Amino acid sequence: MANQKGEKIGFALGGLAGNNAHGAGFLQAALDVGAQPDFITCTSGQILWVQRYLEALNVQRYLEALGQQPPGDVLKNKLQEDIDGIEHFHQRDLDLFTLALSGKPGIFRAARYEYPLDFVKNTMSMMERVIKDWPNIFFLREWLDEWPARTMVPLFKNQFFEEISKIFNGCNKIGIAFNSYDPSQGMEIVHLNEKAQIDLKKPPGYRQAHRSRTLYKNITPPYVKNALWIYQYGFEDSSMLDGAFYRQIMLSELTPCDVIFVARPINYKWLGKLPSAYIEMEDMKTEVSFNGSYQGERDKIELINKLIKKNNNNNSIIDTTNYPQYHHIQLEEIEMETQESFFDYVFEDMRIFDKARQDSYKKLQLYFP
Repeated sequence: MANQKGEKIGFALGGLAGNNAHGAGFLQAALDVGAQPDFITCTSGQILWVQRYLEALNVQRYLEALGQQPPGDVLKNKLQEDIDGIEHFHQRDLDLFTLALSGKPGIFRAARYEYPLDFVKNTMSMMERVIKDWPNIFFLREWLDEWPARTMVPLFKNQFFEEISKIFNGCNKIGIAFNSYDPSQGMEIVHLNEKAQIDLKKPPGYRQAHRSRTLYKNITPPYVKNALWIYQYGFEDSSMLDGAFYRQIMLSELTPCDVIFVARPINYKWLGKLPSAYIEMEDMKTEVSFNGSYQGERDKIELINKLIKKNNNNNSIIDTTNYPQYHHIQLEEIEMETQESFFDYVFEDMRIFDKARQDSYKKLQLYFP
């Protein structure tokens, strides 16, 4: 169902490690109200959930055309399957220990074979530096440089990347965008399907003067792989990174929309007592980093909204008649209202899914009654 007021609707979803239940709950609510946006941006693990949403949306449209009632908990059932696949003991310590040893089936495993070899390579490099630079050696740093960066190995099949690429490129009614990051070049790569390229007027290879460190490309299976390459995989087999580390929520690509629903798996502020433990501080580092990159884009939208409001009050700051690309954008933010711990990022949580579904349903109904 398109928005009945004729407003362009965008969805912005951000991934967060293994915990994507919040975004999944939002997308389930979108299915519940029959919402079809004009544009979706997604990062990291939300790429998979957007694929699942698009598949469920296609089934929903097909069954409705036949006069049949579509199933109501498609994404919730998918999440339950994911949970059952890794929480065999239903006890977090045992499940985490098992996960560390065996990984997630079809997603990653511990680098139990690669780690010793990487350690040997790093040790050889360290010894070479010691011989060359003696006696000006910082031994603590050299010792730490021995320990490999790669701790996990991805297990995704090529078919996995091909399926996502096929579904995104085959979507001709919804613009799709996700990102990856090239640390060596300091360049964010934004990948667009054909619909998004047309709507944004950004063909592959396009680069804006005011965003010279963002490059636009199309969607291919290797690019999907780049967008899911996390730090723990190291750089032996890739020079790219998951784009969520650079920009967890993508707002700039959604500025043609009138309303943007933002499903963020964190809150803009720290909830509860400030950290006193190491692991809590690691959680805060993640959240502050994600909030910082999000706030920059959010502030630009709010600034344009403010300037347009002044223009409507006869203060000529932005001429929206001659520059129709500038218009008011309503941000509908659905953020988590609980403070999760660093280890909670590892496990999906049906409680988070249900809360996000409930909160999102209320807001989506205002635009898709």
